[in-house]
Amino acid sequence: MDEVDEILVNAERLYVSNDSERLLPKVQMLTDLGYINIDLIFEPLIENQLVTFFNAFYNDFLCSEFAIKIDLPKMEAMYREQFDLKLLEVAIDMDEGLKVTKLPKMGEQNLVTRIIHYRLALIGMYTGPIDLYFNALSYSTLEKAANYVGKSKLETINLLSDFQAYTEAFLVETGYKNSVVVFKAEADIDRTKFPEYRGQFKRQLRDDLADYPDEFERLKENIFFLNDDKVKEDFLLSRESDEINSFMLRLIQIHQWMSGHYNGALDSTYGNKTLESLLEIIDCYKESSSNNIIPEAVFGRVKNDYYIFNSLFFLKNYKEENHSQDKIFDVLDTISDAYQNAKNDDKKRFSTNFQNGIENEKNQTLKIPEKRNGTMRRLFLGIRTFFKKAFRFAKKIFSWIVKGISSFTGNVIRMIYAFLKEAIQHFIAGVKFLLGKLPTITLSHDKKANYSNFDLDKDGINVFGTSNKMEVQAHIKEVWNNIHSMSFSLNVVSLLITAISGANIIGWPFFALKLVAAFKRTIESYKLTLI
Repeated sequence: MDEVDEILVNAERLYVSNDSERLLPKVQMLTDLGYINIDLIFEPLIENQLVTFFNAFYNDFLCSEFAIKIDLPKMEAMYREQFDLKLLEVAIDMDEGLKVTKLPKMGEQNLVTRIIHYRLALIGMYTGPIDLYFNALSYSTLEKAANYVGKSKLETINLLSDFQAYTEAFLVETGYKNSVVVFKAEADIDRTKFPEYRGQFKRQLRDDLADYPDEFERLKENIFFLNDDKVKEDFLLSRESDEINSFMLRLIQIHQWMSGHYNGALDSTYGNKTLESLLEIIDCYKESSSNNIIPEAVFGRVKNDYYIFNSLFFLKNYKEENHSQDKIFDVLDTISDAYQNAKNDDKKRFSTNFQNGIENEKNQTLKIPEKRNGTMRRLFLGIRTFFKKAFRFAKKIFSWIVKGISSFTGNVIRMIYAFLKEAIQHFIAGVKFLLGKLPTITLSHDKKANYSNFDLDKDGINVFGTSNKMEVQAHIKEVWNNIHSMSFSLNVVSLLITAISGANIIGWPFFALKLVAAFKRTIESYKLTLI
């Protein structure tokens, strides 16, 4: 089978499987926003129930302040069958999320209230039902989140629409004063995998706390000892039970989740999976930069099952990443360039692992989400944030995928796939339109077909099976919807052809990477050009 056949087969496979992958993400996001009880996600949901839940969300959206900020016809033309998923993603996004113009009044129950509860629940503060009206718990937890960043409550909830920005504000206001996080690991932890406290930790932290010498001295007197017996356990216990300590654990865990190094439950509980994710990102930082950071410099066991890590190392990196521009194109171009310039054996291994990663992601989207400690593993969104974090590793990603799928490279593929399964639809639709094989068909009340077909080489064909004015107008509206969608699809095809022109070898991974980049660029331009 030649390369063109391989590309078409893979494209068709993704296109056919797409509809079956919409159910669980849709259910999970509706659950996150409180439209479905969390326990129901683990029960069989029939189609008409899901329609009812989504309609409740959609009606709330139309009645909200957000409806006037989003051009819904544009969005539907861009995403068509994926429109409902995309609208839900917009509502729960904490990367490029919706901005709130005013806080709800006490007793108000609407989409703004749900989004506020969702954001506060994600950072581990709000513990009540998401669908509850705005109440004293809502107010107090929002006030606490605001105190951590030194902002007003309205500013804070909008900072949480960009979690990176909230983290940076937290670092400036509070982070340096709470530089060492203390936690007691779960009982089943394998201590042989993780480092013991070493002097490197103290030296690194002393440099980080140059402007806070009193804080460093306090830590030095209580925990910086090579002999476990000298470490003051009452200090560790006090620090561990401090509310802000728990919050910082959650903060780091969320960033590990957004960077693709962690895919467990967001629960502030540090077991093997969370600790391994810390080691993995430290290793990635070390391998992909001149920074010779080692685990012992930022992370280690100090006494019994108590661990400490230097949260400033992570928070400062998050701040640096937040100041960079959207890096998705840079990351995709770096990977595709590495593929083009690689040896044939490495190309083959990359192709195999890339395809296996895609297949694994497809299978994962069909599985019921894990539930741990009463908490559901959440969907990963944060596209912009992820690629900002991935950019510092971009030159290594190709070789890491060649070596085999790790949790991080698996998430690179997952984020590519998030765009790819949508881009494939537009690619195939654009090609079919060019070949005159994408007709618009609607049915009249007596089941007779209304048919229209167009392409670039011949006149349009219209056949109406009804003379009913309303049915004809409905058909014409659907034709215009398809025309708008086709302008988007043809733009994707055009950018793709431009991107791959002059390429020496166009294997499936290279094609997929360029298609995703074309799709993302089309989204950006389409927001400005579609009427």
